[in-house]
Order: sequence, then C-alpha cells, then structure tokens
Amino acid sequence: MRILFNEIAPAQKERHGGYTRIIKLAQRRRGDAGDRAILEWVDLPTQAPEPIKAETAAEAKTAEAAKA
Repeated sequence: MRILFNEIAPAQKERHGGYTRIIKLAQRRRGDAGDRAILEWVDLPTQAPEPIKAETAAEAKTAEAAKA
C-alpha cells in the first residue's frame, strides 16, 4: 500500500481516468481454462532492471575459493 500512495498515486495525479491497461491473452489458464490477461499501469515510469554481470570462470573460482 505504501508504494501505491507514495509512488504511483503522485505519478497519476493529473490523470482523470484510464489508469490501467488490460491486455487479454489468447492462452487459457491450465486446470480451469480461465481467461488470462496482463494488467499494467499506464504512463507509470518503469525502472530498467540491473544488468546481470557475466562471471568469468576465473572469477567463479576466486569466489568459490573465498567461500571455503
């Protein structure tokens, strides 16, 4: 709830409606064949994920030796 009121609500302050977007998926849920959809915020700034650093074999051995 804290994120909703402290981050999302101020970003949507000027918007008078249409806060979310629903994208229906063609696939059905396994088990009960329920409809699936993606629900996303409209115009919400997103943060790019941190790039994953590829560990070389030498770095992996060094890290493994440090743990032992």
